[in-house]
Amino acid sequence: MITVEESLGGWQRSLSQAGRDRLRKANVYFRMARTAESIAGWTVIPFSIAAMDRYDVLRGLRLNVGGDDSRIAATALEAGATVVTANVRDFSRVSGLQIEDWTS
Repeated sequence: MITVEESLGGWQRSLSQAGRDRLRKANVYFRMARTAESIAGWTVIPFSIAAMDRYDVLRGLRLNVGGDDSRIAATALEAGATVVTANVRDFSRVSGLQIEDWTS
């Protein structure tokens, strides 16, 4: 869910920045639609209370992993899911987290 939030939130900010520029807005809406189509094929795991609790623990460990990445890691740990990422460096700091890098 955090990745969905990041993606759609980014497009929402882009829409706000487009102001009254109709061509720019149309382009952002087009790209946002492609993102929504892509996301529609994913299994989306909610950021549950248990994941929030796990996030708090991870943040307390001061692993030098960003907030959203810590939320993603916490969600994956609670769901027993694998994180697919090119950011192996940061996610590998989270003990027990299963990660895969499909870019290599």
